[in-house]
Amino acid sequence: TENASLKEKLGGDKMKKVKAICIMGFVALIAAMMVMPAAATTKTFSPDNDTFVDLSTPDAPCDDDHDAFSVWSWAGKNKRALIHFDLSSIPSGATIVSAKLKLYTKAHSGHNRTHNIHRTKASWTENTVTWNNQPDIVSTPTDSTSIGTAVGWKEWDVTTDVQAFVDGTYPNYGWLIKDEIESASSVKGANYYSKEYTDDPTKRPYLEVTYTEAPAPQPRPFTPFMIDGYVYDAAGSPCNGPDVQITNLNTSENWSATAVNASNRY
Repeated sequence: TENASLKEKLGGDKMKKVKAICIMGFVALIAAMMVMPAAATTKTFSPDNDTFVDLSTPDAPCDDDHDAFSVWSWAGKNKRALIHFDLSSIPSGATIVSAKLKLYTKAHSGHNRTHNIHRTKASWTENTVTWNNQPDIVSTPTDSTSIGTAVGWKEWDVTTDVQAFVDGTYPNYGWLIKDEIESASSVKGANYYSKEYTDDPTKRPYLEVTYTEAPAPQPRPFTPFMIDGYVYDAAGSPCNGPDVQITNLNTSENWSATAVNASNRY
C-alpha cells in the first residue's frame, strides 16, 4: 500500500525530512517551448562586382568603370553580363521568401529577347574576367526574362539560388546573364546600368531579398500544480510537523515545505 511504501523509504527515529517523489506530466512540470511567428525582413543589396565579357575581345577584361554592361546576341560579338552580391549579412538558417535581381536598361536594340540568368560555378572578379576565362555556369537557367522592346526595369527570380547560398549548398559566386539564342545575324539585346552609374543612382542594379529568421523558442510559463501527502516514521507512526523536501526528478529542482501544524500532512 501507499503507507507501507512510505514506511520502507523512511529510516531513522522520528525523521524530520522526507523526499516526496512525484512524477508529473511533462507539460505541467517542464517549461514547454512555444514558437513565435517570425516576421519577414526585406533587404536591398548592391553588387560588389558587375561587368560583361565580349566574344570580339576574348582575352580583354571589359570592366573599366563602365556605367553599363551588355547582353548581346550578335555573331562574333556576343556579350554576357556577370554580377555578384555579398549576402553574408543574411542570417544562417534564414528562409528566403523571395529574391529578385533587378536591372534597368540603358539602351535597347528594340528586339524582344529572352535573357537567361545562370548560377556561376567558380569565382571571378570584374577586373580580370574575360570571355576566355569566364566561369562555368549551371546549364539550366535559374530564371528567364523577356526584355520587351523598351528601356526600363527587368527582373529575374533567383530565390532558389539565394536559399542555396544561405544554406551553404552552393558557394555564392554570383550569376551570368546571356541571351537565350546567341549569335544573331545583327545586334539584338540591351545594355544595363552598372553599379558605376552616377547620373541617377536609383537605376543601379540591386538584389531585393525577403527572408524570415529561424524563430527563437520562448519559454511557456509553468502550469501551477499542488502536491500533498503524509509523513510516517520508521515505526509507522505519524510524524507530526516535519520539514519536507520535494524534488522534481526531471529537473532536480527542489522545494521545501512544512507539514500542517500538529499534523503529518504536508
